[in-house]
Amino acid sequence: MDGGELRVRVVGEGGNLGLTQQGRIEAALSGVVLNTDAIDNSAGVDCSDHEVNIKIFVDRMVRAGRLQREERAEFLHSMTDEGGRLVLQDNIDQNVLLLNDRRRVAEWSPGYERMMDWLEQKGDLDRSLEALPTTAQLRRRLDSGQGLTSPELSVLAAYAKIELTRALSASTLADDPYFRGTLRRYFPRQLVERFDDLLDTHPLRREIISTVIANDIINLGGITFAFRVLEETSAPEATIARAFVALREIYSFDDTLGHLSSLPAHFPTEHWSLVHLDLRRLLDRSTRWFVNHVDQGVPVEENIRAFRPLVAPLRSRLPEFLRGGDLERVREGIVTAEEWRLPEVLGRTWAEQFETFALLDIALSSRKVDEPIEDIARVYYAVYDRFEVDDLLERITKLPRADRWQALARAALRDDLYSTVADITVAVLHASRHLREHDAGERLLAWQEQNADQLERAGTMFADVNMLERDDISSLSVALRLLRSIVR
Repeated sequence: MDGGELRVRVVGEGGNLGLTQQGRIEAALSGVVLNTDAIDNSAGVDCSDHEVNIKIFVDRMVRAGRLQREERAEFLHSMTDEGGRLVLQDNIDQNVLLLNDRRRVAEWSPGYERMMDWLEQKGDLDRSLEALPTTAQLRRRLDSGQGLTSPELSVLAAYAKIELTRALSASTLADDPYFRGTLRRYFPRQLVERFDDLLDTHPLRREIISTVIANDIINLGGITFAFRVLEETSAPEATIARAFVALREIYSFDDTLGHLSSLPAHFPTEHWSLVHLDLRRLLDRSTRWFVNHVDQGVPVEENIRAFRPLVAPLRSRLPEFLRGGDLERVREGIVTAEEWRLPEVLGRTWAEQFETFALLDIALSSRKVDEPIEDIARVYYAVYDRFEVDDLLERITKLPRADRWQALARAALRDDLYSTVADITVAVLHASRHLREHDAGERLLAWQEQNADQLERAGTMFADVNMLERDDISSLSVALRLLRSIVR
């Protein structure tokens, strides 16, 4: 039977090769929801991996005299339920990954195309062997309104994880003390509680940590996440991984994911996925920021301690600092969250999420000025509102990214804009020290008066750019450079 002849809505493969990959793709193009046998059976494979890694360690404990041989079988049996929970969570996370990537599969097609090219050059990907379309075939499919199918995304997800795990295993990532916790979260609690003092002697410690972190990065960030950060920053994979785990703690992403997972099964999938994708967008931008602005040699825990105590209190009071359209957008988001019946904490987090990216710049700016972090935030968001930064970001987002160079140029332009806002904020704070007790708007006005001529030239340039029929990277770059020259 051909895949297109299936008269079902969903297929789950309980065994290996229930369908060929070509058959899966054909069925998916005909509207059937399915992944691959590797995805559907991933809990079984993960269970075997856990079993092997547990027994390797337990047998070492038996030989060391820390566990009596006659206790071994009962001790292994005691971890059954906890082991099942761990492997099923991995299966759930992979399905969430594919669900979210499918939502924007056509829009994100250029990223998938570039990643497949990269995997062919650097990794072991053979498109014809894996039944993946050539770039020309994919573009013809896009012309008819279809992108990569879920079975094809499943294959790409596997290659993304394999390549990332390989790079992390070859790095010094696992040597950072932070990842002792990663190793302990991998194993059932019974093993950790009894042998915590020796768990770091596991002979596959480095490989386990690298695999767990690679899975977390791809499952949460998306199939092309690590590749795009690598492409846009040229940072080593280990640096990207350190940024990812630090931001996960700084922004308490696991709390948000926990709230999402607790929503009832009848909660609309499109709303659920949108909240998840907005979290991805924050992760996407903040990871690039972290890679570009934070010392790569600093231990993960040190970075968490440097940023989280500053970011967390500001997140809890964010509406106090926002102004104008930014504040209005948050209020509209909260109304939408209430209409969707999101729990209050999750709804507020989602509504404010995009605005919290700037908190990283605000935290970093606190190292340059001797002012309370709350005052820095007030001035930052006043600058953000005064120069209509959100409108500029929207225009940058709409720029094309059909190839690597367009993607790089667009990302650089966005980074320059955020850096300009941060630099202006510091300049305003320095220039208005005598107005510390005044409103942030008054402090900004004082700085504007001191720089009236340069701001007038920048305003004229932006007016000219606004008259263009369509934005392009060149015009926006020139206008932004003129604005930035005021504080450089």
